[in-house]
Amino acid sequence: MNIFERLKQLKFIRPETSFTERSRREILSTQPSLTAPRMTVRQILARALEVTVAGALVALFVLVITGGVANSPLTPVPFAAVSPTALHAEAQAIDIQIQLTKLAYQASEATATAESTPSSNAPMNVAVPAGAAVAASSTGPSAPTSTLSVDQALQALTN
Repeated sequence: MNIFERLKQLKFIRPETSFTERSRREILSTQPSLTAPRMTVRQILARALEVTVAGALVALFVLVITGGVANSPLTPVPFAAVSPTALHAEAQAIDIQIQLTKLAYQASEATATAESTPSSNAPMNVAVPAGAAVAASSTGPSAPTSTLSVDQALQALTN
């Protein structure tokens, strides 16, 4: 027999009559419930309390995440590293450190060439004038006028 003929024969399969009658009786004997189950006062109060607590928790989390009310103990600490003044000071300090490193390297090369001995790996001390300041330009990148230590640069910026 061909598979298609067998599939055509499957269309004629019917349930037994006893099964059909029993199923109909069970389905028709159940009464549909058109009304919602009645809730007691206790259940109503419990649901109201659940909703209230959930709403209060959401409000608390929103206040904590957004920073809350000013002068509140829940207010997060502002990040000092993100302030433009601190970023500017850090950029200038890095630029100064790069220039100090270049000067130390040039001085060690000059000493090594003059003495005709291999240079040591010890860092060179570079003298920095006590009253040196950094000039900042608002129209372009900042260029230091003299070499400063990081502490001196930060001190000059805070003044």
